[in-house]
Amino acid sequence: MLSDEDKARWRKVTDADAKALAAALRERYAALEPPQLALDTLIVCADGALIAGFLETSYLAPFGTLRAASTGVGAAVLGELTSRPKRLIHVTLGRLLGVPASLSAVQRAAVASAVKTFNAGRRRPVAAATPITLPEVSLARDDVWFMTEYTEIARLPLGVALEESRKRERRGAGPCKKMAFVAAVLVGGLAALAALVPPRTAAALDGVPVRGTLTLGSWEPPEAPPRAAEPLHFRPAAAALAALPCVEHWTAAHLQRHRGGAPLSVWRSSSADGRTTPPSFEFVLARGREAEYPRSRGVRGTNMTLATFFAALDDDDARARPPTTHGLLYHTSPLARWPEALRAEAEAAERMFGIDDAPSASSAADWPAPSSNLWLGQRGVVAAAHYDSSHNYVLQVFGRKTWALWPPDALPALRLHPATHPSRRQTRLQLLGRGNASDAPPLPPAVRVTVAAGEVLYVPPFWAHAVHSDTHSLSLSVLSPSWEEATFARVKNAPLPFGRVPTGDGGGEARAVAAAALLRELLGRADALRGEAPAAFVASVHAARHAALPLDAPPDAAAAAAAGVTPLACSVLVAGAPAAVLDELFSRPQALADTAAAASEVLRTRDGIGAFDDAVARELLAGYVEELAAWAVGADAAPELLRCWGSG
Repeated sequence: MLSDEDKARWRKVTDADAKALAAALRERYAALEPPQLALDTLIVCADGALIAGFLETSYLAPFGTLRAASTGVGAAVLGELTSRPKRLIHVTLGRLLGVPASLSAVQRAAVASAVKTFNAGRRRPVAAATPITLPEVSLARDDVWFMTEYTEIARLPLGVALEESRKRERRGAGPCKKMAFVAAVLVGGLAALAALVPPRTAAALDGVPVRGTLTLGSWEPPEAPPRAAEPLHFRPAAAALAALPCVEHWTAAHLQRHRGGAPLSVWRSSSADGRTTPPSFEFVLARGREAEYPRSRGVRGTNMTLATFFAALDDDDARARPPTTHGLLYHTSPLARWPEALRAEAEAAERMFGIDDAPSASSAADWPAPSSNLWLGQRGVVAAAHYDSSHNYVLQVFGRKTWALWPPDALPALRLHPATHPSRRQTRLQLLGRGNASDAPPLPPAVRVTVAAGEVLYVPPFWAHAVHSDTHSLSLSVLSPSWEEATFARVKNAPLPFGRVPTGDGGGEARAVAAAALLRELLGRADALRGEAPAAFVASVHAARHAALPLDAPPDAAAAAAAGVTPLACSVLVAGAPAAVLDELFSRPQALADTAAAASEVLRTRDGIGAFDDAVARELLAGYVEELAAWAVGADAAPELLRCWGSG
C-alpha cells in the first residue's frame, strides 16, 4: 500500500500522457522477449481474496526485463513514479472468504489462524499446470482501486518469443502511478485452479523424514534482519529488495556480460538419478580429491564459460542433453573471485545481512568481515547434508530450492565425515536412493522449507542442511563468522606442551600416549560432556563418524598397529599414563593440566556473556579429538586409535 505522503505527490495523468506512454512502451516492448508463466501458488489474503501466484519459467528473466523496462519508460515519460511494477506475478481470482462484521474478536482470530495455516503451505501447484506465454501487455487506467474497474488504453505486443524450454523464475508487475501495466494473461485452464493438491516437495529429498516446516515471514528495514537460534524464512519488504542490485539485475545475460569468457570452475556429475523428478544427483565434494572416495567419485571438476553453462541448462530444458546420461552442473565460489562490477552489486546484500558476532566490544575491531558465496545449480542438483560454522543468510536471486535442515544436536545421527577428511562437515549418509540402502542408518527428521526468488533463509551456525535445486537457480549466501568458531580457534591454536614428544617416524606410540593424556585432562573438565567419561565420549565420536557404513572400506588393523596404535596408547584415556612415561614425554607434566584447564575455560563462557551450546561444543571437541588422533598416528590409522581409546 502507498503512504499518504506518496499519494500526496500524485498528479493527474492526462490523455496526452497516456498516449505518449503507450507509444514509448510500444517501441520498447518490441525488442523484449515474451515471458512464460506457470501457476505455482495459491494463497488467501487478509481480506479473503484468493490469489494465484505465477512463476516465470525461464531463468533468463524476460519478465524481470519487462518489469525494469516498464519502470524506466514510465519514469522517462511521466516523471517521478510513486509506485513501480511489483515482483509478485499474480491474478486475483475472486473472494474466497467473506468475514461478517458481526464476528467477535475471538472468531476473527480463528479465521485469521485458518488463513495463516492455509498460507503456510502456500505452494499448492495445480496438477499438470501448463506454462502460458505472455504475448502482449495491456496498458490501462485504474478507474477503481486495485484494478477492480479499469479502462484499457492500448495493447502492446512483445517481441520475438523465447524457446519454450528455457526456465527461470522472477517477480512480476503492478501499478505505476495511477496507471497500471496489466498482464493480459488469458489462462485457458483457469478452471483447474480449483483442483488443489497438497504441498509438493522435492522428490529428491522425499527420503528425509520431516519434523516440521518454516512459516514465511516478512522483514522491513531499518530493523535488523531477523535472527534466532533456529532457521528463519522471510521475504524482505519491497524497499529492501529495491536496494539490492543483485536481485534487480542478476539475470543470465547480465552475469555473462560481466563475466565474459573467463573460465568458470564447475562440478559435473557423471549421471543423474532418473527415479526422481527432476533427475537428481547428490554432490559430495572432497576438496579436489573426489576420485579417491566412493561417495564423491561420481563428481569431477571442469572449466567452462558461463555461456556454455547456461547453454547446457537450455539443452536440459529442450531434452537435448538428458541429465541421466550427461550429468548435472553445479558451481560455487566466493564472490571475491567474480568481476568487480558484480561484487559491487552484491555489496548491499553484505551490508544488509552481515552480522557482527564479536563476543565482546574489545574484539569487535579485529572481527572478520562477512563474505559472500555464489551458488549456481542446474535443477536436480542436491548439495549433500553438511553444516557451516558461520551465520548464513541465503538470498535466492532466481529459481527455487527446497531445504532440509537439522539442529546441532542431530549432527551425530547424520554420521559426518571426520574433521580430517576432505569431505569434513558433510554427512556420510546417502540422501538419494535410500530405498536401495536399507542397511544404512536412518536419517534424523529435518525441518523442510522451499525458498523462492526474492526470499531469504537464515541458517544459524552448526545447523546442518541439504539443498535441492527445484529449478535452475542462483543463490547468494552472506556468511558471517560466529563467536563459537572464532572462540574455539583459541583452543585449536593454543600451543601444546608436547616439546619432548618425538615427531618423526617410529614416534607414533609416544604421540598417541601424549595426545591421550591431554584428552583425558581436557575432556574430564568439559562442561558439555555433563559428566560423561572421556573414553565414552571418544567411543561416541568413533561410532558416529568412523564406524563402517555400506560404502566404507574396512579398517586395516595391521597398518594401525604399525602406526602406533598399541595397547599402551589404548589404555591411557581410561587408566592414565604411568608417571614414568609422562616424565619422559613432558618436561613439566603439570603443563597438561594447565593447558586443559585453559581450554575448558574457553569452552565454558563467551567472555562472560553466554555459554557454548552443549551440542555445538561436543561437535567442536569431536573435531579436536580427531585432529589429535591424526597428528599422533596419521589420518588412516586415526579411526582405529579412536576405537581403542574409546574401549580402553
